[in-house]
Amino acid sequence: MSVYNVPTSLRKSVKAGAAIAKWEPVKLTTEDTENEGIVVIKTSATTDVFIGIALNDATAAGQGIDIALPGAVVLMRAGGAITQGNDVGLSGTDKAEIAALTLAAGGGTIRRIIGTALRTGVENDLIPVLYSPFVFETA
Repeated sequence: MSVYNVPTSLRKSVKAGAAIAKWEPVKLTTEDTENEGIVVIKTSATTDVFIGIALNDATAAGQGIDIALPGAVVLMRAGGAITQGNDVGLSGTDKAEIAALTLAAGGGTIRRIIGTALRTGVENDLIPVLYSPFVFETA
């Protein structure tokens, strides 16, 4: 699989609040008031408000990492079968994986979408995703 290089304009340097693996979605945790920085941790629930996708590993809290911002193409681990063009969001079983989401009216559920799958893949594949987050509420 080819390497996806995220341009500088679509990345942000932040500080890890805990260990984070490359390609995991991250959310805000605490503010680094001393350095006026941003501290992130990996997502832990399908309702989390993610702010980026980790572009490198952090093995411990306090390490610097880069995150991809909306508009970037990033690799993400599939939690099951995903078809090119599917809207994808956090998997219900492993919050470091993505799952294909069916967006349909009815049910009153809020879904946080990470973006659109650019390739077809199966469980554990790293697939490219256009990171374009949005929230969808079923009626």
